[in-house]
Order: sequence, then C-alpha cells, then structure tokens
Amino acid sequence: MLRSIASALTIVVALSTATATAAPAELPAVTLHVGDAAPALHLSKWLKGEPIAALEPGKIYVIECWATWCGPCVAAMPHVTRMQAKYKDKGVVVIGVNVWERDPAAVEPFMKTKGDRMGYVVATDDTSAGEPGMMATHWLKAAGRNGIPCSFLIDRKGKVAWIGHPMQMERPLALLAAGKFDYAEEAKFTERMDQLSADFAAAMKAREYDRGLATIDQITTLNPVMAAQYGGTRLMLLIQKKDYAAANAQAAKLAESDDVESIAAPLAATLLSAADVDQIDTGLAVTLAERAYKANGADNFQYAALVAKAYAANRQFDKAVERQEEAVKQAPAAAKEREQKLLEEYKRKSAAK
Repeated sequence: MLRSIASALTIVVALSTATATAAPAELPAVTLHVGDAAPALHLSKWLKGEPIAALEPGKIYVIECWATWCGPCVAAMPHVTRMQAKYKDKGVVVIGVNVWERDPAAVEPFMKTKGDRMGYVVATDDTSAGEPGMMATHWLKAAGRNGIPCSFLIDRKGKVAWIGHPMQMERPLALLAAGKFDYAEEAKFTERMDQLSADFAAAMKAREYDRGLATIDQITTLNPVMAAQYGGTRLMLLIQKKDYAAANAQAAKLAESDDVESIAAPLAATLLSAADVDQIDTGLAVTLAERAYKANGADNFQYAALVAKAYAANRQFDKAVERQEEAVKQAPAAAKEREQKLLEEYKRKSAAK
C-alpha cells in the first residue's frame, strides 16, 4: 500500500515531482517553446469563476492542466490555490483546465468536493472536434508534454515564459509578478537545476546518501522556495541512513510549512516506510495522514488506508480497523483482497492488545 501511495501521490520524495500520463509516450516535434506567443484558449464549460474569453495583455496567466484521475494533480491543488491568493494583487490569474478526462461526468462532482481547495477559475477542455481536446493538442502536445499536472506561465505580453510542474512554479511566477523575469537567466537557471538533478540521480544510484543530501543543499540554496518539496527528499534519505532523530526533526519542520496540505500524504508514507517504524514519530505520521485524508479522503481509498497504517504504527489498532474498513469499502476490485488482509491483521492486533 505504501509503495502505491508513494508512486501515485508523491511530490516530495523524489527530486523530480510526480506526474501522471495519459498521452502517447512518443510525441511529434515540439512546436510550442518558451518565448513563443501563447496559443488561444479553447475551453468548453466553465465550472468555477467568471469565463475568460482570451488572454488579456498586462496580466500574468497560469494555465494549470489537470484531471480528476491524476493523483499528483490533486496533491498540487492546495499549492496552486496558495499561488493564486499570494499573487492575485499582482495581476496573476490561474485557470485550471481539465484535460484528458477519462470520465467527463466525474468532473463537476469532483469540483464540489474540493470547494475552496481549488481557489481559482476552472474550465474543461474543448473536445467538440474530438479527443484529446483543443487545449491538450495546442498546449500540452505542442509543448511536447505527455504528463500532468503541467503548468504554463504566460507573461504580460502574452508569451509563454515557463512550462513545468505546478509545485515548481513559484520562483518564475514571483519573478514575473515583480517584473524581474529574464528569459536568458531562466535558461541558465534551468540548465544548472538539470545538472544538479543528474548529480542527485547519480548519488542515489550509488546509494551515496550523504552526497545526495549535499546536492539537496545546493538545490535549495539555488531555489529556496522549493525547500518544502525537496525537504521531503531529505526526509527519505535520512530514513535510508537510519538517522531517525534527524528524520523526525525534518518531518516536524515540514509539517509546519505552508504547503503541508500538498505534501502531507507523501510525508506520512515516507515516515511509515522506515525499516524500523518504532523509531519514527508515529504520532506525527498519524497527524499528517489524517490531514491528507480530510483534504482528499473522498478521492482515493489509499488515503483511508494510509491513515489506518499510521494508526497501526502508533499502536492505535481500534482506529486502524475503523479506517481500514473504509478503505476496503472504497477499494477497487484489484486492491480489495490486499486491503481486506490488512484489515484482518489490524483486527487481530486490536483483539490481542
């Protein structure tokens, strides 16, 4: 269960943020680049906020592509909401664009469960000409992107300034809002970050955890606003080293960050992945798992299962049983047997306590 949560929901336990893929693995030549004029908006139904017919000169836009089935998209929504609130007075407008949707009928009910956690305007892609949709074609496919979430930052002159994961957009967005964004300097920054990412990957392949931690220090020095996200990677490495005192301190620090709602699930999962779970702060794991569940529990059975796992680690087996029963009810057929076995395990431990 923890492995599946880590793969589906993790934003912070890897240097590269998680995405979900729905487009073909191979894409045609990229035709939309940073510095190009932004394509036109092709939106069908406005689900939240006032409709926007076209990108208005003088404003900065965030085009945030997402889908209901995309775990990383859901996890990033609180962060995107915070960005909209933080930079609203600077003329920043976030447009959440639902793309690659597998079940169009699921979008509006999903929106109702999110409420203020999607604090920006939201619309659906225009699929009137067929799948995959106009935004998916003229924005994502044109930019060579086959994974979501994916954000496009559009400058005040209507040019594409940046393309990437929403959890990484605060630095370029802040520069755009302050009128300090420089395309050449951003290209140099991206090149340096790519090199550090490669260095980190090499350190992980060699299981050189101290080297990996040193690389994270370089990354967060270069890009301080990403400290919370990369902090989760630091937590993972400290657990790999079995430095549990430092790991618990790191988890407690991250639990106080502005983006805690976005990272609560992977943080809890990372803590609970420890080889010796008795050494981690199981009470904090419960708090983080509960926070993630309250924000997203209706979206995926894995949130209830994660809370159950945290309660079991904290030896609160009665509560573990309660949440695991919920997980079993919500689980798809392929996962139901596994979740049922965990439920029986928690019941046995509860009875023996």
